[in-house]
Amino acid sequence: MWHQQKYTFCAVFCLLILTGTASAGYSYLSAWGSEQLDAPRGIALDQAGNVYVADQANNRTVVFSGEGEFLREWGSFGDGDGQFAMPFGIMVSGSRVFVADSRNNRVQVFSLNGTYIDQVPTPAAIGNVSFQPVSVATNASGYLFVGGIGGVQVYSPAMERVATYGSFGTGDDQVQVPFGLAVNSTGYLYVADTLGCRIQIISPDGAFVGRFGQRGDGAGQFFLPTGLAISGDDRVFVADSNNDRVQVLDPSGTPLAAWGGLGTAPGQYGFVTGLAVRTPENARRMLPELIYTTDLENDRVQVFVTEVIPEVWSVTPGSGRSGVKNQLVRIAGEGYRMGCTVRLERDGEVSLPVLIRGVPYTDRIVCSANLTGAAPGSWDVVVENPGGVEGRLPGAFQVR
Repeated sequence: MWHQQKYTFCAVFCLLILTGTASAGYSYLSAWGSEQLDAPRGIALDQAGNVYVADQANNRTVVFSGEGEFLREWGSFGDGDGQFAMPFGIMVSGSRVFVADSRNNRVQVFSLNGTYIDQVPTPAAIGNVSFQPVSVATNASGYLFVGGIGGVQVYSPAMERVATYGSFGTGDDQVQVPFGLAVNSTGYLYVADTLGCRIQIISPDGAFVGRFGQRGDGAGQFFLPTGLAISGDDRVFVADSNNDRVQVLDPSGTPLAAWGGLGTAPGQYGFVTGLAVRTPENARRMLPELIYTTDLENDRVQVFVTEVIPEVWSVTPGSGRSGVKNQLVRIAGEGYRMGCTVRLERDGEVSLPVLIRGVPYTDRIVCSANLTGAAPGSWDVVVENPGGVEGRLPGAFQVR
């Protein structure tokens, strides 16, 4: 067993259906790495927000800051310790970096600065074909999941192989080449069955419990899905590679959003392969959720920001006197993000400037409004997050 918990089939799907997701859109933020990367594959983040990329054609690992500054690299072509032959998947767990070194049929383990530490015991063949690892993930209990030709192999925290999931095929409990693995907050393993054009769901005790997707280009359909990532609220991000797009789905596979298209412009892809999601560690602080993606044929990393729709619930006090330069206002609600702006609006009037004081929280903002020259009457309170998504409470503030 992967750990002690057991789940029934019905409980799984109740859990998946009841898990909520936030209303959100996704906007292009930046792109970088084209001077360093050649056919980038997997991508992962450390706790400091640095970005680790499996640079496939260069047979190395490249590390960037979260803003795209080149920090370091390691590796070269070969089969020695610290060398690679077509690295695909990459994962950071605590202070260790795991790289699926495909053609060398191994997963290598490094420190964050690239010092070779160890390698996972050589995966056994599933059937008569060399396993050739292409993906790697871990769960909260420290179990390691390695995807390769024909299935997924499971290792204990002590690096002992303890289980194997799947065999080569198209049945419910089979996979072909799982290029993407990710574990959600309740321990369910999501498997991108790339050649099968579907996502498989495996329970924490190793049982097949569901799947979604089929070959196609419609919402919730896939064509050679590779990278997988799961957000803090269990949204599932899929690199729908041959459709040149990213799809976002709820835990049961219901489509929520998508972006992309074939091309070289910002937000377009030439075969998107890897995904990593930066979720704020402190949910009450207004840090944006960022989605990092590798763009294989365009040799770059593209970054997108989640646009959570802010909501304004109440304003205290609800009124102020015209002419006051610094009217203190407290706004309660949810979904506020760092870099948001606040304003007062009224039809036929110029918007009133509102200055945010201190560091905002996701559910409250303290600010001061300049009511100099403000016309008496009811004003809307508007909070706008970066990217232009806004929330409004009509007539919430009265100017006397």
